[in-house]
Amino acid sequence: MNLIVFHLNLFDLVVSQASMPPSASKAQTEIGRNITKILNTILDSRYDKRVRPDYAGPPVEVGVTMYIISISSVSEVQMDFTADFYFRQGWRDKRLSFKPRPGIDALYVGAEVSDKIWVPDTFFANEKWAQFHQATTFNTFIRIRANGDVLRSIRLTVTSSCPMNLQYFPMDRQLCTIEIES
Repeated sequence: MNLIVFHLNLFDLVVSQASMPPSASKAQTEIGRNITKILNTILDSRYDKRVRPDYAGPPVEVGVTMYIISISSVSEVQMDFTADFYFRQGWRDKRLSFKPRPGIDALYVGAEVSDKIWVPDTFFANEKWAQFHQATTFNTFIRIRANGDVLRSIRLTVTSSCPMNLQYFPMDRQLCTIEIES
């Protein structure tokens, strides 16, 4: 049943794209060209991802949020837990700022651009194991605003250590954390 619904939705998408007025299609093509120009300009040979933004200035402030999808296991024996989540980081890199153009005040790109820009050296201090999700492609999202604000979102599954006090088992309570450092 789900397979049939998928095919119908795909057919609806093809029909709606084909019935788009020529002027809308032309506008989309122009926006696509503008996005390409912007990316080529901000990621030219002068941009060095090895150097943090505003290198001579103060440290880069990086905001972090996590959207937990699930906690799939808690092991009293291994003293760890596994969580699946979206890890989001935000910072400003003025080198990525650009002049807005009609229909473009931000760029929404994937993993291919993530490999070309500076990203914070964030890690999970109590990590035992981690996995980047990559079905059907790397689960990475980048938004770059015209002022250089960057939002990076990646999907991860992380197993972290959680030292547990089992003195009152089975009536115990545990506090497990994911320690984020840079």
